[in-house]
Amino acid sequence: MPILPPLYYLCSRFPLETSIDHIQSLPKDYAKQLFLGRDWLCEISQHLFKQSLQSARVGGSFAPICKYPHCLEKFRAQLAEKYPKAQPERRFMFVFDLPEHGILEDLDMQRCGICEPCETKYLEMLNEIKRFAWNRLPVKFLNMTWEDLRRK
Repeated sequence: MPILPPLYYLCSRFPLETSIDHIQSLPKDYAKQLFLGRDWLCEISQHLFKQSLQSARVGGSFAPICKYPHCLEKFRAQLAEKYPKAQPERRFMFVFDLPEHGILEDLDMQRCGICEPCETKYLEMLNEIKRFAWNRLPVKFLNMTWEDLRRK
């Protein structure tokens, strides 16, 4: 049973057109869970990119802002370069498909213009979102926890 959440995740990555073409082969409850889980993954993806843009960072103790505004522009440039709008098949980059360093993957951090505190905050945020999503994955696709699945 613990294999089911990752399988649902992999199925949710199919292009929507493919899912619609083959959805009738699934029982209605499974199809519903697949689409609801896919929708949740899209929501996580949007949240992740919003956080990557630092648009929610308005200051204060919970969301400090960088004192160098060029960091924000460097983050935006990385998002635009790695995930261009011209690729509709990559409309969403689901959280588990992102490399370990997300949009900072393969960057020379000494030369990219993003300060070390922003890099650290971004990587912490990315790992936190991945942990959150992994812990919620079976709940979103199967209405069960990982512990429930281990007991079965």
